[in-house]
Amino acid sequence: MCGIAGFITREVFDYEETIRSMTEILSHRGPNMQGYFESRLQNDYILKFGHVRLSILDIVGDRGKQPMDSFDGRYTIIFNGEIYNYLELKELLMKNGIYDFRTNTDTEIIIDMYSLYKEKCLDYFNGMFAFAIYDKYTQEVFIARDRLGKKPLYYSKFKNTFVFASEIKAILKIPDMTKEVNMDGLTDYLKFRYVRNPSTLFKNVYKLEPGYYLKYKNNKIQKKRYWDIKNDEIEKDVTQEDVEKLLLDSVKLRMRADVSVGAFLSGGLDSSLIVAMMSKFTDKKINTFSVGFEGNKVSELPYAKLVADYLGTNHHEVYINSKSVINNLEKCIYYRDEPISEPSEIGVYLLAKEAQNKVTVVLTGEGSDESFAGYPKYAYDSLGESNLCNSVFKVVDDFTSSRTSNCRRIRQASNALKTHDYLERYDKWFASFSKTEIDMLMKNNDYRTGQLQEFKIKKSLSGFKSNLNRMQYYDIKYWLTDNLLDRADKMLMAASLEGRVPFLDYRIVEQAFLLKDNQKIKMGNCKKIIKDIAERYIPKKIINRKKVGFYIPVSQWFRTEMKDYLCDNLFSADFLNLNLFNKKYIENIVNNHISGKEDNYKKLWMLLCLKKWFEMG
Repeated sequence: MCGIAGFITREVFDYEETIRSMTEILSHRGPNMQGYFESRLQNDYILKFGHVRLSILDIVGDRGKQPMDSFDGRYTIIFNGEIYNYLELKELLMKNGIYDFRTNTDTEIIIDMYSLYKEKCLDYFNGMFAFAIYDKYTQEVFIARDRLGKKPLYYSKFKNTFVFASEIKAILKIPDMTKEVNMDGLTDYLKFRYVRNPSTLFKNVYKLEPGYYLKYKNNKIQKKRYWDIKNDEIEKDVTQEDVEKLLLDSVKLRMRADVSVGAFLSGGLDSSLIVAMMSKFTDKKINTFSVGFEGNKVSELPYAKLVADYLGTNHHEVYINSKSVINNLEKCIYYRDEPISEPSEIGVYLLAKEAQNKVTVVLTGEGSDESFAGYPKYAYDSLGESNLCNSVFKVVDDFTSSRTSNCRRIRQASNALKTHDYLERYDKWFASFSKTEIDMLMKNNDYRTGQLQEFKIKKSLSGFKSNLNRMQYYDIKYWLTDNLLDRADKMLMAASLEGRVPFLDYRIVEQAFLLKDNQKIKMGNCKKIIKDIAERYIPKKIINRKKVGFYIPVSQWFRTEMKDYLCDNLFSADFLNLNLFNKKYIENIVNNHISGKEDNYKKLWMLLCLKKWFEMG
């Protein structure tokens, strides 16, 4: 795992200082080594690459140093990520006459594969990656991002400058790069808790979409999709044994490393199954890591301890409290380059810092819910496709309107199910602010509604016959990529820790979309096929327990020990003087939350993080 940065320009500024500042600001992503590359192009353009390395393979000496040249010297690469099947690809290269390998790294495999297959090399890679390759002969730059967006890649183009990097903070080091808020992105954040690709919260800074590559030449950009999840037009019988076999292979591949490998263990189904499968491929005790929160009545630590004892791992626990949240909030926003979507991100960051003391790589259970339908909303959403009588929802609304904050989730479900437009309904399941609430919050309501993007999204969803597959596809493309995977990458790399996600091997995701709906959800039982597999590996108490999620009791803390901190920030002159938000609306949701009349902690959390993000400039 590493950090990459680069630019091509003919504007006049200090090129050497700029590439070094871009690279050094990414040093948390790669504390072991730095490297640089320069090339003069036609028409007075100059190209600069920078790279920071976290050594995972071939860790002795500097043989894995980047930028790295191809065997014939034509290509130069900077690479962030891991190619898990690099040994198998090495054999393929040897069959094609390439024997003179200078390193034991996957980086060398990528550039040699590119020299043979050009962009078609991406079809061979099983891994997580974002890389840039410069062709000295054609003066073209080729940039690619992995199929599911596990590794981030941002870019911008203005005047005679093209710039890209693993994190936005590096791009902002370019002279004359303006830091201007993208109001459409701000609306996305308020509505979804994240900004949907390809946009960001910064004007003229974009994400390279998952499964895409980009070519830059002569100050022009061409983008093309090279992979996507196929729709469910073709049915194929997939058995439980097929899924289990592929998941075992995915775990085995992701344990390849020349450094120590551990796992995050929440005590839930997914992470517990991953650790159990890891134990099949090693005789050593696995280091596992869990986080708990003071004041949380629904602690997962006892379940994590149960699994750790059952599997015989070296288990480590981290406890955090409201002071931990306050003391680390700004750090996490800095590393994320945007307001963080959920309090749990701080827990992930602190857990990563603890884990890094013992291991360099961790496996996690991310992605199972989206691929195998683990969220309860997947079971409920089919009701939105039915002609369920509106009077039922009226009864629910009447019942919950007189209740306090405990009914927040019931109200949210009722609000979603009453919506028959499927895309609008999907959005409401995880939404924090509704469109009406955004109108009340924002002083200037003259923002665009993203109609063009909505049209493109609906077009991409139209090929699915199954509502379940359609909903999962949408979540994988946006919720998973732009929120959960971005969170995991940024929080773990902030601690110089590499995270790997076996459930998101692209072969598993493709296979999951061939499953019948009742293999994923049966009689309201979500993620059924994974639960059936898990019965051979972990205690039934873990398999059948209620889904909790990575939860921090901020709702309670906003009424007690974090109340003054919340009010001081949201009612500060600096925040209100941005002239973006309606003070009366903020006062209303703060007071209603503190009094217990409503549970507005998600809205308040997002506004608090926005305030801190604006404050940090």
